[in-house]
Amino acid sequence: MYIFGMKLAFYSATDVGLVRHNNQDSLLADGDNRVFMVADGMGGHQGGEVASRLAVEVISRKLAGLVRKEESLIDDVRQACVEANRVIYNEGRKNIELRGMGTTLCLFLIKENGQAYIANIGDSRLYMEKDDKMWLLTEDHNFLTNQLKVNFLSGESTTSSSAEENVLTKSVGFFPTVEPDIFEKTVETGEKYLICSDGLSGFVPDEEIQNILKTCALHDVPKECIKKALDAGGEDNISVVAIEVQ
Repeated sequence: MYIFGMKLAFYSATDVGLVRHNNQDSLLADGDNRVFMVADGMGGHQGGEVASRLAVEVISRKLAGLVRKEESLIDDVRQACVEANRVIYNEGRKNIELRGMGTTLCLFLIKENGQAYIANIGDSRLYMEKDDKMWLLTEDHNFLTNQLKVNFLSGESTTSSSAEENVLTKSVGFFPTVEPDIFEKTVETGEKYLICSDGLSGFVPDEEIQNILKTCALHDVPKECIKKALDAGGEDNISVVAIEVQ
């Protein structure tokens, strides 16, 4: 799909996987407002679905119509994330069946002039691929990443179980307040971006994700990523949004 201003093409897909009974991921690919997002919910059978859906609804509403705004959108993006956290937390407090629910959030907004804004809470990811190289633009908020930081500074080795590694240190809606990682960059022609839940990044190596971005037509990227995750066992829900600047 092509949209006004700087040309963007984008495609998205989500899959429940081979193990889970319900899909707690939600995604947003809004070409009119140039907002793209993946949210990976958690918190019981129903809570994760509700949390990720609310995150997408709030973000979509708060950021609608801002792509032509001349001023920086850093504060707008931050406030959208803060509001999503508030809504999800309060909903969990009102309904005992939803108490403790939360979600990750990885958000990418691209203004018409090419200025882009990235916000991240949790371990959903944003990658960029260009000129046969790929970069991870976000940092996972989980136990493993935190330990790697601490141990790097202290010079100690990192030891943890696989269960500990995936424990989130930050999420949307679990606590009354949250502060997203947020920064801005300028996008350029030829760049490809991929937002995904850890149902992809947790089971498919970065090298294979990069190869898909390099070799597949953009409209095939989400389904090829999902196929790779399913081939790896499909142990989690899988969501992918692929974007190309043209």
